[in-house]
Amino acid sequence: MRATWSPSHPSAPLRRVQGSPRRRGRRYQRLVTVATTGTAPLHQLLGSDSLGFADARVESLEAGIESARALAVTTDIPQS
Repeated sequence: MRATWSPSHPSAPLRRVQGSPRRRGRRYQRLVTVATTGTAPLHQLLGSDSLGFADARVESLEAGIESARALAVTTDIPQS
């Protein structure tokens, strides 16, 4: 069975949210708007760190595709 993590779990660290309450409210409102309009992507990136991780993953995938390209095109089955 896979364990799940939740912010209310006793081992969850208590973090203080930084920034003014007004700015936090605007950020939360943006999240609510995206979630309720039905236009949210399957994997919503929030924050510059998640965007950096996603960019690194895309670059890694592109490098893997490029390294496999030469072999991949030689394995085509000829159409008769």
